[in-house]
Order: sequence, then C-alpha cells, then structure tokens
Amino acid sequence: MPNIVKGGRMAGLLVYLCGPGRANEHTEPHLVGGDGFLQSWYDDAELHRDSALAIAGYLDKPRRLYGVEVTAPARDDSGQVVARKPAHVWHCSLALEPGEGPLGDGQWQAIAADFMDAMGFTELGSGKAPARWAAIHHGLTTAGGDHIHIAASLVREDGTKVSTHMDQPRAQRVCNDLERKYGLRVLASRETGAGMPGVKPAEQQRAARLGLPEPERLTIARTVRACAAASATEAEFVRACRHEGLLLRARFADGRGDVVVGYSVALKPVRGERPLYYRGSGLAKDLALPRLRELWPSTPELAAEAVAEWTAAKRGRRTPGGTSRPRTSMPAGTWEEQANEVAELREQLRSVPLDDRHSWAVVARQAAGVFAAWSRRTEHTPGPLAATADALARSAQMRYRQPRPKHTQPAALTGTAMLLMHASKTGPAADLVLLRQLANTLKAVHDAHVARGELKQALVLESTVRGQLAQILQTTPAAVPMPAASPANDTAQTAAPEDKTAPVQQTGQPSQAPGQSAATAAVSAAIGPEDAATWRNDPAWPALEQRIVELAGQGLDPVGTLRQAHAMRSLDTAESAVQVMTWRIDKLVHTGDAPAASTAADPDLAAALEALGAASGQAPQQAVTSPLPNPLPAPATTGPAGARTRPSTTPAASSSADSEIGD
Repeated sequence: MPNIVKGGRMAGLLVYLCGPGRANEHTEPHLVGGDGFLQSWYDDAELHRDSALAIAGYLDKPRRLYGVEVTAPARDDSGQVVARKPAHVWHCSLALEPGEGPLGDGQWQAIAADFMDAMGFTELGSGKAPARWAAIHHGLTTAGGDHIHIAASLVREDGTKVSTHMDQPRAQRVCNDLERKYGLRVLASRETGAGMPGVKPAEQQRAARLGLPEPERLTIARTVRACAAASATEAEFVRACRHEGLLLRARFADGRGDVVVGYSVALKPVRGERPLYYRGSGLAKDLALPRLRELWPSTPELAAEAVAEWTAAKRGRRTPGGTSRPRTSMPAGTWEEQANEVAELREQLRSVPLDDRHSWAVVARQAAGVFAAWSRRTEHTPGPLAATADALARSAQMRYRQPRPKHTQPAALTGTAMLLMHASKTGPAADLVLLRQLANTLKAVHDAHVARGELKQALVLESTVRGQLAQILQTTPAAVPMPAASPANDTAQTAAPEDKTAPVQQTGQPSQAPGQSAATAAVSAAIGPEDAATWRNDPAWPALEQRIVELAGQGLDPVGTLRQAHAMRSLDTAESAVQVMTWRIDKLVHTGDAPAASTAADPDLAAALEALGAASGQAPQQAVTSPLPNPLPAPATTGPAGARTRPSTTPAASSSADSEIGD
C-alpha cells in the first residue's frame, strides 16, 4: 500500500530529487512529465540544485500568490492531535520491480500524465483548474527498479485546494488500471486485497544504521503475531507484548476513555534513538485490532480488563496485576497433547470448503503465530522458523470487508503457541513431532492455494517446506521421518484413522489427483496438462520440480520462465524433454533473461487446473492436501519479490523518527 505523506517544503523535496541521493544513487535527474511550460522550459536536460529551486518556486507559486494554507494534523507521542502542520506538498513515486523495464522517457511521460489525470490534479481529470506538478526520473532504485517521482502542489491555479480524500486507495486503483493499459505486470494482491506492506528504503537504512538483523517492521509484526497466537484474551495479549519488549499505545474512541479501537506498537529504542511506531493495521491486515479480537472471547468483564491493560501500557505503568509478564502457568499436558491440538485443527480442515478464504486465512494466521512464537524462543536472529512464519502470514491476508461464511471457526492453536513461546528448552524429538504436524497443516494451506489457482503463494509455501523447514531437519539429530512422496506420484495416501499425521482429505470428496502440486500446476499452465502428466514420469522430473520451486523463491515467474524455455526450440527430438527444460531454465536464470515474478492471477493456470480435474474425474476445487514431500536441499534464500508498479510516497520534508507508519 502507498504511504502518502504530505509535507511543507517544496524546495527541500526538489533539491533532494535532483541531487545525488543519500548514497549517490541518483543519476542524470531530468523531467519526464509536468505541464507544457515546465517541459518546454527544461526538456530532458539534466537538473541541478539551481534548476531544482526554480522548479520548486514555479510549482509553489499559486499557493504563495493566493496565500492559501494546506495543513494536516500534528500528533504527539500518544497519538493525540496537538497542532496543525503545513501539508501543501504531495510527493509520490511510481516504481517497477527490478527486472521489469526500464521504460523510456516517453512511456513514463504518458504514465505520469494518465496518473495525474486520474488522481484529479489536472483540468482534464477533474474539470477544475489544474494544479502544478513535475515528474522526475533519476535512475534506478537501490534495488535496481526503474521509477519516477512526482512532486505536486495541492493548491490549484485559481487558489482552490486539491482533494486528497482517500488518495491512497485511489492511487492503488489507478495503478492497477495503468498496469493493464501499458502491459505491465499486474499486482494481484492489489486486486484480491491479500497483499502486505513492503519495507521502505528508510526502514532498511535505519536497520543498517542501528545494526539490526532486519527492519523493525518485520520484527514487530512477527512478535505481535506470536503474542496474539499465544494469548487467550485481549488482556493477555497486551501483557505478552510488553513482556516481549514492545511499546504499546492504545487509540481510544473519540471522547471515550473506555473503548479501545486501535493500537500502535514499537520496539524499545536503543539509547539516543526515538521509537518508531507502527499501527497494527499498517503491519498487516490480520494484525489490526478488530481482526485480532476474532481470536478471543468477548465479555464485559474481559473488555474492562483489557482496557485497564491498554491504559497501563499507554502510560508506561505496571499492569493492574503488578507485573508485565503474561501468565506463567502452561496448559496442562505434554508436548504430545499439543501435537494433538494441531492434529485436531487438521481434522477440522476436512469440512472446510476450499473456496472459504476466511477459514483458510484463519488457519494460516494461527500457524504463522505458532512458528513466530517458536522463532522467538529458539532463534536469536531471524532464521528458518521466522521465514516460515512470514510465508504463512502472507496466506493470512484478506480484504477487510471480505464476506465471511457462517460456520464454526477452526480450532485455535493458543496452547501450542503459548507452550512454544514460554516453555523451557525441549528435546529434538518433541520438537520434531510438533514440526511434523505443523508442516502438514502448512501443506494443507498450500494445496488450498493450488486448488484456487493462486500459484504464486502456493510456490512460496512449497519453497518454504523444501527450503526453510529442511534446514531445521538437517540441523536436528534423531529426526522423525517425514511423510514420503515419490517424485512420480505424490498423491495423497489413505491413512489409518489412528494415524494423526496423515494428510487432510475433504469429507465426502475424492483424494487429490496425481500431478496437482504447485510445480505441476505451473507446468500445466505454461505447457499443458498432457505434457505435465508425461513429464512427471520422467526420471529427471525431481530436478525440474526443484528448479520451479527455486524460481518462486528467487522472485522469478515460474510460468513465464517455463513458457520462455519451451519456446526456445522444439523438444520433439530431445531424448529427455525434462532434462532439456531444466538446462534451459538454468541458462535463463544465469543470463538474467528469466522473467520476474508476476503476481497477477493467471487464467491459464485456472484452465489447467480445470483440465486436470476433468482428467481425474473430479472438480478442480476438490483436491485438498497431499503428504508433505521429503525436503530437498534448501535453495538460495532471497528476500520477497519487490512490489509491482505501485504508488509509494516519501515525505517531502524530514520528520521525527518517532512517527506512526500505517494506514
């Protein structure tokens, strides 16, 4: 989501955009868009400080001429509005993912003009007097993505103000239209509402300056998710967050001191630094307070207890019980009983329809919380457990207003998360018994993605199983055998009723048909289901399957890469088409010609799944889970794929580090 911030220093913004950048990353800054006067004045000449100041003066002239003030609320550390601050400068960047582009100045000019028309800054787009704006291109981002910056005045030529009401969601919708219009990759998460906020360059720079292993946003989100999963009530959640070193600020309803409607959270800062607060909804949709409350019971007594805890946290006082630690008593039972809790959840998945996105998102959220709690207890720096929690968290995202069917919510994993987060050190055997259950739950979520045609997220989870969880198995002695899967046939096996590690199967529905793993679905979508079925019987199939999984982990497009490799030359004379395809994929990756990941919903994938369902005599949404495959050697770990063409804005002027980031 874009983080649109209005500022009050037009000159400071333009000097930065036309300057060398924070790390000398800006190259040849020049105009690629704006009104006719600006473009004729500067054309494509390289801009410097003097020209930046001249452009800033031109953009800001209507505001100064009419004496118009545009302000925004200024908040104190508690989130209360204490004053108004200047906010007449609007700054937005449009960025491509590394590997897509670069675009020419002509394309950027057309995109910038269409964007500003749709956002209501121009006469054509609003029917009102235009507002002055300039689009500047100054090379690639530090990650290698092509982008432009747009600086605009919020005062029109006639002295009226530009409306910025709901400009963030509006910008997302406009970018979605522009991606389709100009043939750019479409961000599917924007269309489905299942995306997560990305890490901003300023956050990465702050982490590097403070010597942190990852940006604070990621650590906070994982910690909040672990605390939520390990808490049975809202009050316990507040205590758990404080015990884990988080600072909390409650947001109360207007005029009320007994109704909490939201919260902000930060890590305890190091000496000399100020805390950086994030709203819960700004970390992820499933961490917004209304979504978290779905996990806990609600009674007047519990609500009053929660308000007391929020108030104590906001004021930095000890909790009403006299301690900021969560309850120390663990759920009765052993590790085996906690494994049975996970097994009970998997049993319930038999009756959950695959198109019930809400229930599957709840399952993913609970599993992500368990892995996050496990990571907090055992990993000094983010490792495989943290990566698994982050991958599952992406499967837990939904639109805020997405319809939710009326049915029994899947069993919670509160006891498991609590035990993992607070129990003393355990042996490897107990850990692996629980890991086996959790891995099969992860596989169930994976197969639900496959059945719905959500290939990208399915491949991310498959890469996690084969990569991150494999690291745990490789470093743990006395490993418990994982369910085996033959490369030629990873179909779900029928297990005895007492075998609680058996894969889940929908009640009254046939088991998964052979070849419906995420890798097979990718081949089906790219080449066709007939070739996919044939290739699975080739002895070289495991190598190709692993390449497909690695492509997703590297932020590349598996379907696009398969299509590109298949189009190189006919495979009719090849002794092993699978071996040739594996070699071609390696070559495309090595030369940098493999296309970057496309998060758009692939209609070919849906058609391929329908064809597979018809061939197996079942509907495409009937397949649920197959046994977890034996983990293969972990592929190279990379960060998440960058965002598609999306609006992301940075402040026009520097602000205090103690700021809120969120929606």
